[in-house]
Amino acid sequence: MHEKLPSFLLKARDQAANKYLHADYNYLTAKWKIFVNEACSEIPELTYNERSKLLSLGDISPGCHICRSGKWDCFFVTHKCNLNCDFCYSINRHPQNFQGSNLGNDIRENIKRYHQVGIQGVSFSGGEALLEIEKLYHWLEFCNHDHHLEHIWLYTNGLLLNEAILQRLSELGLNEIRFNAAATSYQHPHVIKMLQKSTQYFEWVTVEIPLIAADEDSLFSSLPIWADKGVRVLNIHEFLYEPGSNAENFPGHKQQITLPDGHQTAINPDSDALALKVFQKVKQHNLSLGVNYCSTVGKWQQLTARRELILPERKEPDEKYLGNGVLESFYSVRNNHVKSIAPEELEEIRSSSKDLTIYHLKRMAPLSLKETRKDWLSFEVLS
Repeated sequence: MHEKLPSFLLKARDQAANKYLHADYNYLTAKWKIFVNEACSEIPELTYNERSKLLSLGDISPGCHICRSGKWDCFFVTHKCNLNCDFCYSINRHPQNFQGSNLGNDIRENIKRYHQVGIQGVSFSGGEALLEIEKLYHWLEFCNHDHHLEHIWLYTNGLLLNEAILQRLSELGLNEIRFNAAATSYQHPHVIKMLQKSTQYFEWVTVEIPLIAADEDSLFSSLPIWADKGVRVLNIHEFLYEPGSNAENFPGHKQQITLPDGHQTAINPDSDALALKVFQKVKQHNLSLGVNYCSTVGKWQQLTARRELILPERKEPDEKYLGNGVLESFYSVRNNHVKSIAPEELEEIRSSSKDLTIYHLKRMAPLSLKETRKDWLSFEVLS
């Protein structure tokens, strides 16, 4: 007869019942593999890294390599924005005055954690980070004094920039500036001017945009303009209709997916075809643009790498890491007392205590050092 379950196992059982472990990931990875093979066959100059899932043409930002390795912290300066893009992924329920990241809410304390887990790059984002420019300057200065950080970058729509700001950002150690040109219809005169002006202050000037099928013509007509103005990298993202954001209701071809952590969202399956066209245009016209395609599979790899980076700090002694961000554990219950079982002891315990009920659990490894809630994925009774 099974023991009455303690509260933590009840919680794990109930939470896992609502999850669909790896529900669509095999499909996504198969789809991604087909696309990568076709793209590399058609454009031999493409570079693909199987481990990081980076598919690129030409030189791409050091920040992209650091991001995909998981050794990156994105610090949100504010969730306020001077625009309200209908394709924005930012979750609407976030407080406008929020500032912080997965590693904490104070950049000075975060830097201590960077040393602890091996963070090599930091980005500042929003909303629009330039709406809190004095805070941005202050935090950038802290990061610049830390020699462990190899690359620091900023996301912006560019409307609030001027040359004095660019100069100050450069003086404070910013390495790269990334413009979401889609937010301003791709060729906004002031943003184009700031793109060009940025090349005088930063080695890496990047345009980073979601792939919006309806904007194909505007995107393609912008490519030579961006290259001519000195933009070095173009980052293109598979379009996500992220729940709780403006993008959730954006028109387009939608395919619902469930990620390995149970998160449900939707992708635009036309993004791959549009990404291939971008690679082709840049190659055919010999444009001086490096291009990086950030797919959903690539984003998941970045999250997995982050989980693995902090795993030594968050993994419990008897847990086993299975890969893809998943931790496995075994528990027995006797007289309402829960005992964890080391994986290497499992068979011996099952053989010697045949009347003992053993519970097999899987959870998603945390993304944050401050995360306390366990994200249970599966619950199985072994005996």
